[in-house]
Amino acid sequence: MKTDALFYQLFGQYPEAFFELQGMPTELAQSYDFSSLELKETAQRIDGVFIPKIGGLPTYFVEVQFYLDPAIFANLLAKIFLWMKRNDPALDFRGVVIFGERSLEPKDLRPYQALLQSGQVVRCFLDELTTPTGRSLGSDVLRLITCAEANAKEVARDLLERAERELSAPEFREKMIELVETVVLYKIPRMTREEIRAMLLVDDVRKIRLYQEALEEGIEQGIEKGIEKGIEKGQMKERKRLVVEMMAEGLPLSKIASILRIPQAEVQAHADPSS
Repeated sequence: MKTDALFYQLFGQYPEAFFELQGMPTELAQSYDFSSLELKETAQRIDGVFIPKIGGLPTYFVEVQFYLDPAIFANLLAKIFLWMKRNDPALDFRGVVIFGERSLEPKDLRPYQALLQSGQVVRCFLDELTTPTGRSLGSDVLRLITCAEANAKEVARDLLERAERELSAPEFREKMIELVETVVLYKIPRMTREEIRAMLLVDDVRKIRLYQEALEEGIEQGIEKGIEKGIEKGQMKERKRLVVEMMAEGLPLSKIASILRIPQAEVQAHADPSS
């Protein structure tokens, strides 16, 4: 898979990352649909287009560039203007070029100075990305795509753990896991997807979620009984059951305590057969 395809996949799932990359409010993503446009007359394609859902907002045409191409701006603008000629000559547009690094930007920008100065054409350089406070999951995927192979494992694990904490909907969690797997598979092509899952502890991440959901369900069932003593007893019983299951999976006591959010001494007590 080409690197630029990873970006288009990311923008399709997490459009907030596109606006965050430009230093714009991520809330703008709610006002756009991400798509691609076919230029049938020339058999060309614009892979990344943010089409506004409401009036008064510009359309964003996106190009991701990971090699030196002196004609990158000319090619993008030519495709934009061709599409406008055929569809909407009065279109308010922005052209956004995302360079893998600043050295890939063409040296002679004289023909495009007016567009660059007006903000009609925007440049983003991935090698100059900062790590903002309160960054989105999408920006973390950007960081994973651009990080060195040596750091990919650590960045990917951190990203999966964060997704597990912040994404409550199972379908969104699974999409994030698949996207992270795909990015790492691209960065380390000598490994299979199964090897990558083992390296990132993907199965453990899924088990942690199942254990936490089981615990929450057990607590809710206890609450439904409405008797304080019964609730406490139900919680303890559920915790003991989960501790026994996780020990059977080979998880250490400290990890079990972290997952269930209880003291390690209580885990030890539940693990004692005589308790």
